[in-house]
Amino acid sequence: MKFYAIDKVNSFLLQRIVERFYGEVHSITDYDGGEGFFIIATNQVHDDSWVPYVSSSNNLIYLLDDGPEGYCHILRMEYTRFYDVLDKNGVDRSRGVISYNNSFKRGINHYNDYNLTTLYTPTFLLQPFNEWMDMTEDVVPHYDYSYLVRNGKPHKEEAYFKIKEKNLNILLTYKENRTFEDDSLVDANKEGLLDEFQFHLKPEFYYYAKINFTVESEYESFFGKPNWFDHMQHLSEKTYRNISYGLPFVLISQKNSLKHLQEFGFKTFDCFIDESYDSMEDDKRMDAAINAGIELLKYFDEPQMKEILQYNKSLIYDDSRMGKIFNEYVLSPLKEYSSSLKK
Repeated sequence: MKFYAIDKVNSFLLQRIVERFYGEVHSITDYDGGEGFFIIATNQVHDDSWVPYVSSSNNLIYLLDDGPEGYCHILRMEYTRFYDVLDKNGVDRSRGVISYNNSFKRGINHYNDYNLTTLYTPTFLLQPFNEWMDMTEDVVPHYDYSYLVRNGKPHKEEAYFKIKEKNLNILLTYKENRTFEDDSLVDANKEGLLDEFQFHLKPEFYYYAKINFTVESEYESFFGKPNWFDHMQHLSEKTYRNISYGLPFVLISQKNSLKHLQEFGFKTFDCFIDESYDSMEDDKRMDAAINAGIELLKYFDEPQMKEILQYNKSLIYDDSRMGKIFNEYVLSPLKEYSSSLKK
């Protein structure tokens, strides 16, 4: 089966992953009428470049690449636009699959109440951030800890103040003259409001500290709100950057996030610290993770720590091992799903 895309030059995440582990992604203009998968990135879905290639007469499965996100919200505009185009062109919705980064339900899942289909894709595991390769100088850590967050959701703010009150030797990138929600300024009359952490951090900053408190995009594991999917487990570049950079970390994330990393074959730090925080409920997990992170500093110079970091870093760049994960989580479910549509 072939994969197709609109733009072969400016490829998006799923397209790059397919090219890494499967082979060439063909231009949709060369579609040959056979079975295949047409990748449409979320930044393309609102224009019309892909619409002429949507037809009930072809044998394509349409893949909406929302891989960076774990959003479970059915009302995302990209989802609405995607399925509207399929509907208007007489394509059965079963041929539209949303590839997104929510591992709670793995493989292909169909939601009858919303009439949509999803595929879990561990996007940032299979396409890790490599900015550390561009570093031109060695960095010696001069902080014990870091909490690298700019703005966002209430759990990030809650974790920030919990960590701050510990009075640690820590690099905190959030500035309290900005709101977490939208980065707007609290007092426009103050001077020096902007700082070097306002936008994406340079890779050197991640090496300024020994232990990273990593707060993920999501913290609650259960939503249960109207028009939402119920559960989410979302590991983003925030987690996998630690692994690809070779950094010790604790996760302020959803329940069983460390367990999922271990399922991929990564080693965590349970030989040093109590990682039972990973299985705790939301009201206890954050405090326990912060305390575990403080404890982890004691082991920063241990030879076994360096072995774990190097092992994980080697694993995430191991094409053979990551290729097996791609086959298990992405390619095989897609092929099986395509076969099921022919029955």
